[in-house]
Formats: sequence, structure tokens, C-alpha cells
Amino acid sequence: MDRKQVLEKILEFFRQKGIEVENTADVEKVRYLEEGWLDSFDLVDFLTYLEQEFNIEFQPEELQKDEFRTIGGVINFIVKK
Repeated sequence: MDRKQVLEKILEFFRQKGIEVENTADVEKVRYLEEGWLDSFDLVDFLTYLEQEFNIEFQPEELQKDEFRTIGGVINFIVKK
């Protein structure tokens, strides 16, 4: 799966949460927690969604990395796995 496909799946999750987000050049820079797109409960849903959708498993230490704070960082992380 390429970056574009991963991005669309991630944006699909946010749209399902009622967040109107467009696929623009700057969307990968969005810090989704700081923007208030997700609260702590939504974050658990997001992680579960990512693990199921991309058939991956996150380790707790991976989730602490700054890379995981932006949409682009999440995409990088998924593409590497």
C-alpha cells in the first residue's frame, strides 16, 4: 500500500468521526491531538482502526515518538511496517 492509499484510509477514519478534512498538501502536517480531532477515547479507537486496517501492531514505546503526532508521521510509520 502506498502513501496515498494510507492517507485516504486515515482521512476516512477522521471523516467517520465527523471531522471535515480535505486531502490537501498540508494535511500531513496536522497534529491531530493538538487540533482536538481526537480525545483520549478516540485515540484508542484510532489505534485499533490502524492496527486492523493495516494488519500491524504498535508497541507502547512506538506511540511515544514525536513522529506519531502528525498524520504524515503516522503514514511514515505505517509504510515502514
